[in-house]
Amino acid sequence: MNEEEVKDLDLIKEEEITLTKPIDYLGIEGLEISASIIPIPLVRLVQGTSQNIETTDGKDAPVGSFYFNDTKESAGKLEFILLKAKQTQATFERDGEMVTVDKMLLLGYLKESDKVFVLSLPATSFSPFGSLVARLKDKKVTKIYEYAIIATSVKTENEKGKYYVVNFEIADKVSDEKLAEYELLAQKYSQSLNPRS
Repeated sequence: MNEEEVKDLDLIKEEEITLTKPIDYLGIEGLEISASIIPIPLVRLVQGTSQNIETTDGKDAPVGSFYFNDTKESAGKLEFILLKAKQTQATFERDGEMVTVDKMLLLGYLKESDKVFVLSLPATSFSPFGSLVARLKDKKVTKIYEYAIIATSVKTENEKGKYYVVNFEIADKVSDEKLAEYELLAQKYSQSLNPRS
């Protein structure tokens, strides 16, 4: 990985990933508007070259943390339910040329805050994600949301640069009651990673 590729890890901005949200009402008295107007927040892994990562306290999010574009907060780890994963591509301009890179979008659900989000993974994190999938297959899962997932970051350094990748661990198996709830969430938000037509 050369220096330009390290910089490219974070060049795809949230507005370049088109997310849709199903129509649902907010459930707040006095707000008779659809929840579809509220975008699903994008979460990205902060790299040394990341821009626009200022948190609510006015400081930049720490390198290696997960940055939420909606609340402007960062977290050192994410414990979540994975609802859907989709491999895609993003195109941006670098040095006057259009460059296309592989990305993976993970649709997740944070139980503690009752929040759906999208984690954007660069290609450098595909291998750890593939390892997670292999471990889930070993557990004979039939639905991706049967287990909670913990995401942390790991610093990778070689002669070409330093960058962080996402590391995944399998956490607790969900109860049958919660499995049904997550299945409904997955169905409700399954189109969220598809481009608007």
